[in-house]
Amino acid sequence: MNSPLGKPPETTEPVAPDDIRAQLQRIISSPWFSSAPRLIRFLQFAVECYLNNSTDQLKESILGRVVFDRGPSFDSQTDSIVRVDSQRLRRKLTEYYRNEGHSDPVAITFHAGSYVPRQLRRCSSAPAAFERDRRSRTESASRGGAAL
Repeated sequence: MNSPLGKPPETTEPVAPDDIRAQLQRIISSPWFSSAPRLIRFLQFAVECYLNNSTDQLKESILGRVVFDRGPSFDSQTDSIVRVDSQRLRRKLTEYYRNEGHSDPVAITFHAGSYVPRQLRRCSSAPAAFERDRRSRTESASRGGAAL
């Protein structure tokens, strides 16, 4: 069953590290990320920290220095690069999964305010159900109905 936002359903089944890395490769090879090398670097760093059990490295101060090359004097109070690009990354991932990645078996996402990625196994029936829901919303909108 689809969620109210039309996202494919997810399961709580654990995702194997190889599946996470394969999903990361699908994402960063996609046209959605081809012109976003800084977001690719951010995503790769976050996923590798997660897989290496070093999520303590996913702090704004460390990300600013390591991922965004801001140097040892990086101050997140005066430089919002990490917060701004984490928002951009979440939006870009949302668009990717709404389009090219709609049938991917794994979703890599971030909660707002967190730099730790979540990996979710998506239900095998999700692609067809997601596509039906998306078509239904599009048809409703074209007839003057409200699209979610």
